[in-house]
Amino acid sequence: MSKSANTLFTGLIILFTIFVGNGPTLGSFNHANAQTQYDEYLKRQKDITVLAGFFGALHHLRRTCNPVLEAEIWRQRMQNLIALEEPDDKTHLGMVAAFNERFKASQKQYPECTRQALEVSRDIAFRGNEIVLRLTAPLKDQTPAGSITPEQTQLLGQ
Repeated sequence: MSKSANTLFTGLIILFTIFVGNGPTLGSFNHANAQTQYDEYLKRQKDITVLAGFFGALHHLRRTCNPVLEAEIWRQRMQNLIALEEPDDKTHLGMVAAFNERFKASQKQYPECTRQALEVSRDIAFRGNEIVLRLTAPLKDQTPAGSITPEQTQLLGQ
């Protein structure tokens, strides 16, 4: 192997080591960043699925206790959540399943509006609000004041 070919070969090995190799290199930094982003994505998918379940429970509880004012609000919020998040197929199916499962479970446990049903409804709404705040926290740093869309406002119930 000639001296110039050997130098080129050594240079390629060094570049390969930097971008794919060991240690705190640019290549490993990007991998760590990608892993962090993926972990955040998974947390978000879990949160929106849990929130969809809360919407299902609230759909039954609130329309049972206040059918005039809240007949379809929580189903509409579920539809808004799906429209805003644009989830992948797996997450979308999980959200719909969570909504339906929590709706049916609430329907079975609270066939009528009772004090306990109202308390459970308030508790679920409080826990759902915590998730909404967590989901929207990154947007507050990036969104100029007053630029929340009507759909986002409706989803948040404000």
